[in-house]
Amino acid sequence: MKKYLFLMFFFLGFFLFAQQEENYFTQSEIGGLIKYTQYHKNGQLYQTGYIRNNKLHGEWTSYDQKGNKISIGSYKNGKKTSKWFFWKDNSLIEVDFIDNKVRKTVIWTDSKSTS
Repeated sequence: MKKYLFLMFFFLGFFLFAQQEENYFTQSEIGGLIKYTQYHKNGQLYQTGYIRNNKLHGEWTSYDQKGNKISIGSYKNGKKTSKWFFWKDNSLIEVDFIDNKVRKTVIWTDSKSTS
């Protein structure tokens, strides 16, 4: 009997822990695109963007658990394209993508840039 109670509590605890660790998301259709919004487990926005034909498409933005923007960029048919921006500490990293490949990177810090 003790063995079964232990297993029951073990699986119940595992189930509750797994539920707390997962982010949750919403989806809605907008003009042929699916708007995807995902949240951190604390309720803050994690990322938002669009899906077309089961591929990431259009502008995507990501946020940290405090709600600060950490990246923004665009996809075209599932591939990164154009300029992407990543915020890290006191730096802004600008990355140019063409067809999912990095073409150029610039790191901006205190009004200076390095390539």
